[in-house]
Amino acid sequence: MKTLLLILLTLPAAASLVVDPGPGDESMRSPRYRVVVSGGDAENVESFVYRSENNADFQKFPRGTFMAKANHWTSISADGPVTIEVSMPDSPSFKRVRIRPTSRGVKVEPTRSGARFTLENPGAYAVEIDAFDPLIPHPLLVFFNPPEEALPEGRGIWNFAEKGLPPADRTEPVLLHFPRGVHNLVRDHGVPLRPGSQLKSGDIVHLAPGAYVIGAFGSDRRSKNITLRGRGTLSGLGEPFVKSKYRPLRADAEIEFSYNRCAEHLVHLQGSGHRVEGLVFTDPTHFNVNIGDQSRVENIKCFGWHYSTDGLGLGEGTVVRDCFIKCNDDSFKLYANDIDIGRCVIWQQFNGGAFQFSWGHGGVSRGATVRDIDIIHDEHRRDANNRGLISCVELNSPMRGLTFENIRVEGDCYRLFDLRVQDGGSIEDLVLRNISVEGRILDANHLRARGGRFANVVIDNVSIGGKSATDPESLVLKMEGKVPAPVFQ
Repeated sequence: MKTLLLILLTLPAAASLVVDPGPGDESMRSPRYRVVVSGGDAENVESFVYRSENNADFQKFPRGTFMAKANHWTSISADGPVTIEVSMPDSPSFKRVRIRPTSRGVKVEPTRSGARFTLENPGAYAVEIDAFDPLIPHPLLVFFNPPEEALPEGRGIWNFAEKGLPPADRTEPVLLHFPRGVHNLVRDHGVPLRPGSQLKSGDIVHLAPGAYVIGAFGSDRRSKNITLRGRGTLSGLGEPFVKSKYRPLRADAEIEFSYNRCAEHLVHLQGSGHRVEGLVFTDPTHFNVNIGDQSRVENIKCFGWHYSTDGLGLGEGTVVRDCFIKCNDDSFKLYANDIDIGRCVIWQQFNGGAFQFSWGHGGVSRGATVRDIDIIHDEHRRDANNRGLISCVELNSPMRGLTFENIRVEGDCYRLFDLRVQDGGSIEDLVLRNISVEGRILDANHLRARGGRFANVVIDNVSIGGKSATDPESLVLKMEGKVPAPVFQ
């Protein structure tokens, strides 16, 4: 059995369809959706659909302050086009179906029991059925992955199902494999979410399709070249949420809000040179991923329901590609130099910024680039200091060289940007290029100099509601303090 497992894990990726078989726990299955996939030589293969429920009490709070009632998702992998058929057991037919990002032009064909569509390229796709309100109650996410890379040969595999966690005093790196099934590191192995199961330099953690791991992973500041990858799920499901400083979000959340107590990230890799690829992250109590310098994050998917459930905190020189974020705080924290983010899909819920580069302290001082982004929903509806898709809260240090380009915002947008600079802070050489907001700006865009300053802000080919922004008025721009007018191109 061990030999067979080794062979299966080290074979090159086959030119075939791989669906998520599910973890073997039917309580995690979505009762709302059924997904069948065809691709390559495989036809009509069912892919397990997960669910994560929002435990907030919808009856107590205004409608404009909450996200979906539940997230539903499935993951598939293939090296060619796949055809997806979606049905709903409790709804025999659909009236309307929309696939986002709309920029990908996916066409939907109605069927007798639901809808069919073909995906040509890997990526994250939101399937919205009979719900076109800005707040979608039951989104279905289809994560179409490229085939997995082969795991390195010549390394022994530490199979968690057979051996549990490797010893903490090991001196050599391990390849820790989680097979299909539910693996609860917190309840069954006594590993708290903070600091999580500690990894060492060179470790590889692999979550197979259908692996659902409840727990967290971390490393110390000396660690290097750690990899977490696969097609499974890492979750904080069932762990007590930190009580929000604004209001309790769950009746049994008895932990008072504290950022020190709150730092229970699903992945907290200090050090440098790490890689996280392919996984789904859900139900965190704080960040999904917080990663060190010179790292790479690819094709991950992050969900979060509560305040401070950010997507990614990024170290200096880190590169991010092809990720999906649907969290309830900042999607990306750009608090370090030379961060490069590209080809991502964001569903911004009602709290936090899509791109946050200061929170009352020094942020990046140079060189952040964000390009080729689809923001498929902006659920901001009420004023707060972090309600801009591009956000900077009370910056108090110099910052320069920020470029945001090729960004598409679907529907209305509360604020495209809200940048607040206080004493000692400055923003220079900020470029917003090739950005389109499909709908309206519901509030306004803001440049706020509260003792700080702005210099060389360039607005290049930005449109709102199909009309080019050629001056502050058409950009719906409000300027506070001594702010020089942006350069419009």
